[in-house]
Amino acid sequence: MIDTLKQDIIQVAMAKMRAVGIRSVSIDDVCHELGMSKKTFYVYFATKDELVEAMLLKLEDEVNANIQTKLEKNTILDLLLNFQKIMRETRDVRQVPPVIYDLEKYYPQLYQAHKSRVRARARINIGVALQRGKEEHIFREDLDVDKACVVIESMREAILNVLMDEKENKRNVDAIKYAIDIVMRGIVSEEGKEMILRKMNG
Repeated sequence: MIDTLKQDIIQVAMAKMRAVGIRSVSIDDVCHELGMSKKTFYVYFATKDELVEAMLLKLEDEVNANIQTKLEKNTILDLLLNFQKIMRETRDVRQVPPVIYDLEKYYPQLYQAHKSRVRARARINIGVALQRGKEEHIFREDLDVDKACVVIESMREAILNVLMDEKENKRNVDAIKYAIDIVMRGIVSEEGKEMILRKMNG
């Protein structure tokens, strides 16, 4: 029962903060939504910072679980083709959720810790995908997975930085597509290119 209520608090906070940002959501707002007292809230979280940290950890777990499911249920070829389709159809960059701006500006320590955890998990998942891609002959046989992980993770962070600058959305999208194309040309094998073309044309 206790764990359930704690998860309910985190879930309500996540929904509200994703919509309007961290600063705009108070502990009172969360308590009101759940019909509970602040005294009960403080049984689980001593401060709003603790709640924000719990929300980030839950969000990271959900994102990672989604990635794991996709890796388990799809071939790397299918994932690449789906990713390419998404990029072809993307004409504009969505606004970065207010929660990200608030996190970076008002909770810098939590933000840096969050980025470090995301970076570590991303490298693991990228490494798994690259290794599987080699086994499926999509990626070059001589691909150095460790070095490629560093390059792709650096590119991932660069893309996030581009997305944070919303002044010129079209240029942002074009730059992202160009960067991804450069990396793909460097890691996809000749056999992989043929497999991609056959799948696209079939």
